[in-house]
Amino acid sequence: MARKHRYVITIEFSSADRQSLFFGEVPYPFSKSYKDELTINDDKIIIVADRSNKIDIKGIFDNHNSALYTQIIKSLVYYYCCVGKANKITKVQTHYIYDNVTKDKLIVKSEDVNQIVDSNDDLSLLRKLKADELEVIFEESPKGHSYLIALTHLVKSFCSESPYDSFERKWKSFNALYRQVSNEDNEFKRQVFVRNHLINHAELYPLTFHVVSKLTVTGIRDKVRWVKFIHNNFSTLKQTENFKNFVIANEDHRLAEINQSTLTVREKFLKDKGFYKEVEAHLKHHIENKTLNNSHLTATLCIKYMYFVRNKSVHAEKVDSSFRLTSNTKEEIEVKWLSSLLDLLLIDLVNAHSNF
Repeated sequence: MARKHRYVITIEFSSADRQSLFFGEVPYPFSKSYKDELTINDDKIIIVADRSNKIDIKGIFDNHNSALYTQIIKSLVYYYCCVGKANKITKVQTHYIYDNVTKDKLIVKSEDVNQIVDSNDDLSLLRKLKADELEVIFEESPKGHSYLIALTHLVKSFCSESPYDSFERKWKSFNALYRQVSNEDNEFKRQVFVRNHLINHAELYPLTFHVVSKLTVTGIRDKVRWVKFIHNNFSTLKQTENFKNFVIANEDHRLAEINQSTLTVREKFLKDKGFYKEVEAHLKHHIENKTLNNSHLTATLCIKYMYFVRNKSVHAEKVDSSFRLTSNTKEEIEVKWLSSLLDLLLIDLVNAHSNF
């Protein structure tokens, strides 16, 4: 069927730079062999879409299931990840062209645009994402959709007023990624997959490991609530073997020192189950040998510990964190620090997506 209905959507930004970020043809939902033309520059995005049927241009921005709306979201995500700046959308224009003649036009001015970002938002870290790897979001596939979802949450995490909301968005991004890359059917198996990948493919996580390699025992202990973490995750005598396995699975001396200094909270359980000497020997060995294992430390902090922090908030087991009269409480410092680690892990995961 001839595609005589052309739609040209132009999104203009406050940037004066005209640098080209992307140009090419990208598929759209149910398109088969047809594609849309996409141009992304620093100052504007242009989407050219040919369709066999007429579309109401006034409904393009309201129908979140439409192919054109999806292309807009993809292009905006790619744009903000590439520029790493909170450029304001100044105007959105849509032209409907039939048989090379403009039949209708819609202009949305900046004051009527729901801005994706605020001018004060710092998106600079997003520049560490590799542009060619970002192109995965243009794929019409489960993988492409998962990475698109993950990156919408990551971009918006830098726009959150509350550090707790920011962390929650980053965790949603992480959840979308490890659900996709693991292809497992439950949360535990998915997290195990990511842990094993961190261990077996350390070279794919350069940003994360660069920072983790510099962490110290004191620096970690000052930020986290390790005793609460142990009480929460290994709360009963029945869970003592799980605690033993957790300790022994980690061979980094920093984790060993932290676990040794808090071992008294589970010493009785360990002795009752006959695991104490095994755990004590493991900790002593890695502390004395100063064993460095950035994979184990990263996996423990970014998966096991962050999952504990996230669940405490989501499951409403504590007062809402925004009910505070002062900022920079220990809890807020912790969540900001965890977020800074998770940012790097998310970027590494996107940059390494072709390895999954």
